[in-house]
Amino acid sequence: MFIGHYAPALAVAGLVRRPRLGPLFLAAQFADIVLFLLVLVGIEHVGIAPGLTVMSPLDFWDVRWSHSLVGMLGCAAAFTIAVKLLTRDARAAWIAGGMVASHWFLDLVVHPPDLTWAGVGTRYGWGLWDYPVIEMPLELLATFLAFAFYLARTRADDWRGRAAPVLLAVVAVALQLRLWLAPQPVAAAFRAPDALAISGLAMLTAVTVVAWWTGDLRARLPVPQAQRSVLPSF
Repeated sequence: MFIGHYAPALAVAGLVRRPRLGPLFLAAQFADIVLFLLVLVGIEHVGIAPGLTVMSPLDFWDVRWSHSLVGMLGCAAAFTIAVKLLTRDARAAWIAGGMVASHWFLDLVVHPPDLTWAGVGTRYGWGLWDYPVIEMPLELLATFLAFAFYLARTRADDWRGRAAPVLLAVVAVALQLRLWLAPQPVAAAFRAPDALAISGLAMLTAVTVVAWWTGDLRARLPVPQAQRSVLPSF
């Protein structure tokens, strides 16, 4: 799953007072950012196992820090604290932390059994990566509906605000199609090469930068007076 992780961010950005897609997009994929950084320093490892699933050859055999539920909650706590210190907004901080934690539950839907509660023991995963006829439309539909909701709840003040969502959609979909359509490797590798981690970080950075730009160029539609006191903002 790639763009599907951004569906909650798009939906939430349509609800808060001042939509800021950048922080929400960063939160949605923060666990994968941590994973790639840990792969680069040799703390976590992702194997390449051709045919492991129909849609992905990645074997998450040693991701106890970034992708166990406990590790993910730790990432969420760190992100929550960072947002609170930067914004002084407790509600926004909790929303950001929840966005980070949502990553584990979305991964649970598509991964084969490779996720754990605390890095050891029973592994969990519903395995939709083996059913592309279900996974692909589901991921696209969830993201499309969230994106449509975000656009309906925001407005553009000039041409840049209209162009930015188009660019965001093109970049995100292009990267997703690359992941879906690229041929699987024919040779197994016990550790993902550094190039994989660097490529992953580059992809996430590109989407987040465009999302940050989009959020800054679109203003949320007026909020009824009764709701203004309860809606957080980034």
